Amino acid sequence: MLALLRFFVSKGRKKIVKRGSFNTFYAKEYRAMLEFYWAPFLVESNSDNPNFHSTKERIVSPERIEAHANHWKDVDYLIFNTYIWWMNNIDIKVRRPNSRYWSDNDEVPRIEVYGRVFKTWSDWLNDNIDHARTSIFFMTISPPHLRIKALAVTTAKFSSPSMAL
Repeated sequence: MLALLRFFVSKGRKKIVKRGSFNTFYAKEYRAMLEFYWAPFLVESNSDNPNFHSTKERIVSPERIEAHANHWKDVDYLIFNTYIWWMNNIDIKVRRPNSRYWSDNDEVPRIEVYGRVFKTWSDWLNDNIDHARTSIFFMTISPPHLRIKALAVTTAKFSSPSMAL
């Protein structure tokens, strides 16, 4: 989205400010601001540092969202884009509850953890966002077809007609 906006906003009428996990794009002629907040798994993970996030051993805390979610309040639009779920192995490491260390983890099927994270995320949105003020959008990529058979085994457990947001 930022790539599109940067192209259409006149030179000298735009600015990008980078502060840790935040990148803020200002389009002066449109009186608009777009904030990009780095939270690749939506919840806390060992990939949260935008400068040091590349690791094959990704570890998430599926029920810990507040550190990121506090930055999502009081905005007009929330657009979530989390493609990283399908980038590595079928399993993902999950930090044990109440642990302070990323090394204290268990390997769990990725689709199971995905379901847990989406419950945490949707519960947080329902409890903290004024849906009359804020529009929410979500996008991701599909799981790679090479791994679809492995994912299909566990997907049935999490299928439901709808998920309330």
